[in-house]
Amino acid sequence: MEDTNIRLPALMFDESDKRNVREPKQDDLVISLPVRNCLIKKILVNNGSAANIMMLSTLKYMRLAESDMIKKSTTLVEFSGETKCTMGEITLPTYAQDVNLLEKFCIIDVDSTYNIIMSRP
Repeated sequence: MEDTNIRLPALMFDESDKRNVREPKQDDLVISLPVRNCLIKKILVNNGSAANIMMLSTLKYMRLAESDMIKKSTTLVEFSGETKCTMGEITLPTYAQDVNLLEKFCIIDVDSTYNIIMSRP
């Protein structure tokens, strides 16, 4: 599988971001990030994910059609051991501070609390 990890600049967060945060922090990192021309909220940055995953509902929210993705089925294994097959993949520009990257997203049709799950090395 190709490396699809987003590389966030080291200085994206500073000490001011830690205000009112109790240490040690165990919560998930949930961010908003511009993807293509849309600000996507509720993006889970997941240490355990090997792929960037976008929900089909998010693709539709961005006014992209299933025909915009490359039809390719990939089997994903959840931490519970359950497997899901993707519908396809799409490469979209992402923007984080001064970094613009093209990221590949596997599209999956499931209900989720998150709109996107981003992998993290």
